[in-house]
Amino acid sequence: MDLRAWLADRHHQNFHNRSTARSLSGVKSFFTYLQQENLLETHPLLTLKSPRLKKTLPRPLSIQQVMDLLDHIHQVSDKDWVGQRDKALFTLLYSAGLRISEALGLHYKDVSRTDYLVIHGKGEKFRKVPFLEKAKKELLHYCHLCPFVFTEETPLFLGVKGKRLTTGIADLQMRSYRHLVGLPDWATPHALRHSCATHLMESSSDLRGIQELLGHASLSTTQIYTDINQDYLMKAYKNAHPRK
Repeated sequence: MDLRAWLADRHHQNFHNRSTARSLSGVKSFFTYLQQENLLETHPLLTLKSPRLKKTLPRPLSIQQVMDLLDHIHQVSDKDWVGQRDKALFTLLYSAGLRISEALGLHYKDVSRTDYLVIHGKGEKFRKVPFLEKAKKELLHYCHLCPFVFTEETPLFLGVKGKRLTTGIADLQMRSYRHLVGLPDWATPHALRHSCATHLMESSSDLRGIQELLGHASLSTTQIYTDINQDYLMKAYKNAHPRK
């Protein structure tokens, strides 16, 4: 089997590099399995590189779009507490830069502190993030309206059956809201995290601080937000450079 010819053929047929990379990953996994089962002596794909993927930048919402979203949520939900739950969730995502999985992993006891939240992030790492007054107010209002009884171990965000809210339902709710407000299709719960980071970069350009807030293991991951705000960074450079 001539795998290089296969890759070249996909290129000539204008397959997207990301699609080819996924296909190649599947083939590599198959050969790895054959080697583990002693059905293959050597792995023929170890030196075969995946196609280079074009770097894609996060697409944030504008501050006005975020405000429009949060202000109109109550117009969609037929249950007041569900609308307030979603407003509290999306406010928290935007104000603290959380991943949707991190927010939905919170318990009622986690919001007992007054000024910060302890987030269980990727790689079993924990970090502190600010618990802003606006987010706290929306969360307390949601908990007051919620028909289910909260204990310390109760998931903070609940679905209509009293179980932990899932990412799928959160995405579905966002889809309804974005159509109402006229937001683009890429306006997802995760886009609120990107929006938080982008707006912070616009106002402070503190990469280290934003890295800590987002829970990025590498500063290079956080640096993608500098590409979004080149105009702002050029202004900051001109204002701060000693030879201006």
